[in-house]
Amino acid sequence: MEYDERMNANPVNRTIVRLAVLLTLVCLVTCRRAAVTLPVQENISGHWQTSGDQLVLIHGERLMAQQELARFYRRRNYEPGWSENGVPRPCADSLIRQLSQAEQEGLVGSSYHLAALMELNQPQRISRKQVKWAADRLAELDILLSDAFLLFASHLQSGRVNPRTFDAEWFVRRDSADVVVLLEEAVRNGEVCQKLEDLRPHHPSYRRLCQALARFRTLAQQGGWPSVEYVAKLEPGAHSPRIAQVRRRLLVTGEWSGRSTAPDSLFYDEALVEAVKSFQRTHGLESDGVIGWSTVQEMNVSAEQRCTQIIVNLERWRWLYRDLGDRYILVNIPSFELEVVEQDSIVMSMRVVVGKPARRTPVLSDIMTHLVLNPYWNVPVSIILHDMIPEIRRRPHYLSDRGIRLYPNWDIKRSPVNPASVDWSKLNKNNLPYLFRQDPGPENALGRVKFVLHNDFDVYLHDSPTRGLFTRAERAFSSGCIRLQRPIDLAVYLLRDSPSWNREAILRTIQTQREVTIALPRPYSVHLQYWTAWITAQGELRFGRDIYQRDQKVADALALQPKEIPVERPSFASGSGEQ
Repeated sequence: MEYDERMNANPVNRTIVRLAVLLTLVCLVTCRRAAVTLPVQENISGHWQTSGDQLVLIHGERLMAQQELARFYRRRNYEPGWSENGVPRPCADSLIRQLSQAEQEGLVGSSYHLAALMELNQPQRISRKQVKWAADRLAELDILLSDAFLLFASHLQSGRVNPRTFDAEWFVRRDSADVVVLLEEAVRNGEVCQKLEDLRPHHPSYRRLCQALARFRTLAQQGGWPSVEYVAKLEPGAHSPRIAQVRRRLLVTGEWSGRSTAPDSLFYDEALVEAVKSFQRTHGLESDGVIGWSTVQEMNVSAEQRCTQIIVNLERWRWLYRDLGDRYILVNIPSFELEVVEQDSIVMSMRVVVGKPARRTPVLSDIMTHLVLNPYWNVPVSIILHDMIPEIRRRPHYLSDRGIRLYPNWDIKRSPVNPASVDWSKLNKNNLPYLFRQDPGPENALGRVKFVLHNDFDVYLHDSPTRGLFTRAERAFSSGCIRLQRPIDLAVYLLRDSPSWNREAILRTIQTQREVTIALPRPYSVHLQYWTAWITAQGELRFGRDIYQRDQKVADALALQPKEIPVERPSFASGSGEQ
């Protein structure tokens, strides 16, 4: 009793006792953890030892990130990342849940070992009340979870397929964070969902396209919609059995409500006209209410085909940078529209003319640093050979009528050559000793303003003297550059922080027909993109015609089994510019 009282009376003794108890508990926990973790660790290490560092199959599943997996486990001495104290960690359930929802983004859960993971994530039942997690199964689960994370993360941050492998005109650099580092951070902090969310495209259009995909998949599962027969175009006021087909078709997708008229009515009334116009706007057609060949074609695209179209465009979003910038100019080629975005808000939009199918506008991201008023136009070789020389042979005054001068040896310091002295029959791609240069003025192909980009393709944004093309619904008429409907408005906006360059000063300078280069107060990112399914600023789904026939190539690539990572990163390559 006296000894106990002395011990309790001495604070130092009490502290020593407590530390001893604590150390004993730590040792017990550590020993228990080692006892249950070490077999899993040994099983993981054993897979690599028996495979000679060429681990290919686990639980019958082919590993898709072999090099990255080896690097991940070597760096942690093969210690499991997804289990602790002999049971799976909560982050394992989180990843499996994410993979089970991959189809919502147009990806395929089976690409990420989903069935095998769900099987391995279940313990072995010893009795009705007792379960057991075997070390070999935990090791297989760990390796497959890591492989699934690496592949899924790679697909979210840069796409499932590499566009440069099947499209030579896709020049956008994709994000390429080290997925092994992301995996290490995810298992260390248990933040699997957040890490994957950070990799997804941040633009709201991506999420809304996912919602649209869910809707069209439901429609497809319900049988889609009835087809519409085409015989001849139908105008408002017409009577035809095909009007009832159109009503039933638009009733499924919601353009026509069915409240005002019976579905079997053969009269093309005003309510149906408005429904047809809505459908035409949604599908990039002239919204004139006339049910012509193009409108019927779009009506007969199946729900399954629309799902594929949306999936293709979700993949294109994954090819793009997560962060487009605080301010940028975005051109969607199939929609023939340009938007100026500041702090996630669209501050200006306008119609554009893009490259014709024979001279396609490339997909790229660039920086705009200055613009040119009253630009000269140095005519590209392709336009000289394919467009101008045939016209010159037919009309000798073609160049002088358009203010185009010929400079020998591509040197503007030399005196221009008289076109009449040129033997046009001898000029070709190997023999073209002249620079064709058009003076500033009303006939200049670049119009009054050129917005300069820095790329290898001589592609930029500019004005156009051909204003009538902007009234067309489909506007693929240029030689690759982007023609602007409202170039002066864009110039005024980009120069708004330059007091000496207001609208009046810009217009006054244009009247002089003297070329002037103006640096922008702030550079702007410019993204020329290609989406045939997109979301408008009002949150509405739109479909556009695949004017360059690119969709099927992406769909075919996505239909193949995913390739092993690391995926080859695309790089910019030189090319020949148009106009």
